[in-house]
Amino acid sequence: MAPVKGTLSVIEAFQQKMEEVISAEEDEEQKKVLERALERGLQALEGRR
Repeated sequence: MAPVKGTLSVIEAFQQKMEEVISAEEDEEQKKVLERALERGLQALEGRR
């Protein structure tokens, strides 16, 4: 099923939401954890993990 113009793929939506959460986080250590989670999540969604 091809994405309809104007909609986000699951990968794009996940990345966008995680980036919002990371930018809102104030604790630097927690930001690092969230960035690693984003990277691993993207790898899993793309089938690389």
